Amino acid sequence: MVTKAQYFTLPGSYTLKSSFLIKFDGEYWYWGERSKKWIHDESLFKQHCIDGRLKYITKREANKILEGES
Repeated sequence: MVTKAQYFTLPGSYTLKSSFLIKFDGEYWYWGERSKKWIHDESLFKQHCIDGRLKYITKREANKILEGES
């Protein structure tokens, strides 16, 4: 079964920019600001610093963030 990708931001001072972009498609990934690639991180959601802080965003909003970093 294929899981539809969901996108989230983590507001705050976790990155150089204003928010941390996260993708979930059955596993958690985060957008690497420097590498400009999705980075897989199995422990991402288990980290206490993000538990309960994720803000759901649409795919369109996620694409706008990615386009803005090109």
